[in-house]
Amino acid sequence: IDIFAKELAKKYGGIRTTDEAGLALMTGARQARARYTNEVDKLYNKVNIGMDPNIASEAKHTQEFVKKYLAQSKTATGEDTLKPAMEMAAKLLHDADAGVLNYNTLKNFRTYMRENEASSVAAGAKLDAAGRKMKELYGYVSQDLADLVDTAGNDVSQLAFREANEYVAKMQKNTIGSITYLDNVIAKGEVEANKALKYVLTGAKDGGESLAKLKSVMDPDEFNVISGYMLGRMGLPTPGMTGAADLGEELI
Repeated sequence: IDIFAKELAKKYGGIRTTDEAGLALMTGARQARARYTNEVDKLYNKVNIGMDPNIASEAKHTQEFVKKYLAQSKTATGEDTLKPAMEMAAKLLHDADAGVLNYNTLKNFRTYMRENEASSVAAGAKLDAAGRKMKELYGYVSQDLADLVDTAGNDVSQLAFREANEYVAKMQKNTIGSITYLDNVIAKGEVEANKALKYVLTGAKDGGESLAKLKSVMDPDEFNVISGYMLGRMGLPTPGMTGAADLGEELI
């Protein structure tokens, strides 16, 4: 069995040390994340087809957010919680007043907010009070963007916008989206790549769902790093360490 496992490991990129496998996993994960980001950009850029570039958003929904929390943001108890969101909203309203809040400007602003939130909650972290207000503001900004597409776009741009939103919602869905899981892997390995590998292997003890998420967004060569490592470890003379969960526990 040891020889067979080693031969299979070679087929999947060769037997790697824990350090080598962790670094290779992080490289592949970052490449997969970059491809996803590029795909999202491509989908949202398609919305420009049929958009009237001369129509800008007045950010009416963002104005509602500011009005809702203006008084509270000026109190000693509410300032710290609301200051980040109010400052972001102020930037948006400045561009709206200047008449330059077109589709691309508003889209890029919302993307920045979404990626910041994704980074904040990666690897199981919880949003703090200020983060929750930023997330709430994101919803208002999303409504402004949707209104702008409805007002300045045609059927083609509106369909493209809906498809882009649905794709992002599926891939970054809370706790179960493939990109959400990929972000967790990257966050775990930012300081020590081995921790990303351990996170993936220990997660496999609950079934193959986590591995399936990675496989769906990584290229075969990138994903084979995990397969090769697991098979390689199975071929080593370490009694009892044959399951994915056991392999993860070994990486302490």
